[in-house]
Amino acid sequence: MSQDQSKTAGAFSSMVNFPDHKKRSASGQIDRVILPAVNGNSFFCGQSVDLVIPGNSQSGFMDAHNSYLRFKINYNRTANSAGHRLRLPPLGVYNCIKKIELLCGGVSISSIDEYAKLACLVLDADQSISHRNGSSSVQYGMGSSDDADKNVGAELDGGATGTGLQETQLCLSLLMTPLFGSSKYIPLFGDELRLRITLNDFSSSFISGTRGTTQANDTTFAGLTSSVTFSPFEMVMYKVTMDDVPLAMIKANAGDQYTLILNDYTNSKGQLAAGDTSSVFNTGFSYTSLSRVFFAFYPALTDERRRIADS
Repeated sequence: MSQDQSKTAGAFSSMVNFPDHKKRSASGQIDRVILPAVNGNSFFCGQSVDLVIPGNSQSGFMDAHNSYLRFKINYNRTANSAGHRLRLPPLGVYNCIKKIELLCGGVSISSIDEYAKLACLVLDADQSISHRNGSSSVQYGMGSSDDADKNVGAELDGGATGTGLQETQLCLSLLMTPLFGSSKYIPLFGDELRLRITLNDFSSSFISGTRGTTQANDTTFAGLTSSVTFSPFEMVMYKVTMDDVPLAMIKANAGDQYTLILNDYTNSKGQLAAGDTSSVFNTGFSYTSLSRVFFAFYPALTDERRRIADS
């Protein structure tokens, strides 16, 4: 056999080696799942919304960083006047949330009170005015201005002359929640997770009247505060599903046990009397270690229009 013939035979030998077949490929997929609130369809200011993330999945993980909340704000202004407008505060929809809890098996594993103030602390340091007036205005209803009287968030639908039932749809990322704090996908193999969101009261969630306009006289929102609803309230969750082969490798590597390290936030507050330059407050809790500490000072303002937006 010549050298050329041996090369040809060697090249074709693998084609008749039938046991030497290709290995099965492993794959996964990501699905967009809409989870409606389980305790109602329409919610008022001050009420709680429960969103259940289903468990007992055989191969599912939650991608919390790309998941978000979605809801509509519905209201009836009833008055055809520019002074009766309804606006969001500069922080947008983040001001609408008072408290966020994460529960599993009926037990609270994380609780973040004064969520709107926490969001204000973080976002004030990270966002510029141009960003608030740009994409954040569209997505979160934010806004900002160097003029204190015009420092408001996005105006809700209706404009200067709109009356009747209005609705505005907004989205809210899971920023600064226990779910977002995880740097990895969250396994959905065990019990269901329940995200409980307590809405703020009306005066902390919205700015009513002439603030943000050139009108000098203050005018309050003409509609009933009880007519403002959040409906529907949903979580848009991205669920990652894997084939048996990569899932078995993950389970073997983790010993089929998963420990989630989540960030949590606890707050403590007190009052500083007029004229005092220092004070001591008892936090009411203790930790062996802290990742970071935030401090904020909120002046007491008598002008109701300014107090709502600046707090």
